[in-house]
Formats: sequence, structure tokens, C-alpha cells
Amino acid sequence: AIAAQHLLPAIPQQTLRVEDRMIVADEIEHYLERMIAIAHPDQHPAIQQMAMHHLMQEGDMAYQELNNIAVAVICFERAVDIARAISPVFGTHHLIQPLTMLANIRALNRDFSSALSLYEEAATYGRRQWGPWHLALAHLYYNYARACYEAQNWQRSEQLIQNVESILTVHHGDERESTSLGFLRSKVSSLRQDMQSKQ
Repeated sequence: AIAAQHLLPAIPQQTLRVEDRMIVADEIEHYLERMIAIAHPDQHPAIQQMAMHHLMQEGDMAYQELNNIAVAVICFERAVDIARAISPVFGTHHLIQPLTMLANIRALNRDFSSALSLYEEAATYGRRQWGPWHLALAHLYYNYARACYEAQNWQRSEQLIQNVESILTVHHGDERESTSLGFLRSKVSSLRQDMQSKQ
């Protein structure tokens, strides 16, 4: 199951078509189900953690490469359910990525009520895990701000943009993150211009 998971992410010069990799994804789920069925209960959280990561990969592949939002939503929902189940063992920080991925896809579906709630929960865990100035939190805040903008929640969007800008200021001059920082700065600037044109 671990080896097969390496076949799923899109990589340069990928030799398997996405349709073939979706078949592999189904096989991985089959193996993980068998592992849960025969493993000692103490091993279940570790297997569930594998299943959570697998579902996030599968959901990302369904959306990014097949443009199948319905399948992506199902995968991310299942990943969040598993993350909630294993969080007492591995910690609530394991919820951050699946919550964010589900929020992103819900926002794309314009299900803003659900998306904003998921973003807020992910941000809460992010602040606890990373502290207030981590770059990963800046990316999360940007996606959250974008969803608030689309939902016409201008005030919350502005607050989140300010949070992103504060984090970027802290990391100004960080050469290791220069490309990522520049890309995020340009997206924040574009979002702020969009907001100003609407208000």
C-alpha cells in the first residue's frame, strides 16, 4: 500500500495515465481495508493515518487532473472524518491539511457557509501548532480570505488579508522562500485590488 501511494501524485514524465492511477487508488483502498480487518486494534490509528493521506492524494488527483469535483469532495470528506478519529492519538494538527483541502473544494462549489467554518477550524489548529507567524498559516489565511471575498464578507476578508501581510512582513528577505513569498504577495495584492473595486 505504501509503495502504491507513490504512483498517485502527478510527477514530471509520469508514465501512468491518470485513469490508470485511479485504478491503483482503488486497489490501495482495498489493501487498507484488508489491513484494518486483520490488524490488532492498537495498529488501527497508523493504518487510518495512511488511509487519510491516501484519500487526500486521491481527491487532489480527482480535482486537479480529472476536474471531478464530486469525487474530490467525497475523498476530502472521508479524510476529515479519519483525521477527527485519529486526532486523539496523533494530535489535532493532523486535521489542518484535510480541513483546508475540503474547505478549498467547498469554496469552489460556492458552499461558503461550510467552507468558511472549515477554514476557521483549520486556522485555529494551525495557530496552535505553528504559532502566529508561520508561512503555512499565511497560505491558509489567503485561501480563507479569498472565500470570504467570494461570499461578500468584506470585513473578514480584509482582516485575513492583513494577517497574511503581517506574516509576509515577518518573512521579508527570507531567501529560502523567495519564490513562494513572491507568488503569495502577488495573489494578495490582486485580491486586495479586487476588493477595492467592489467596495
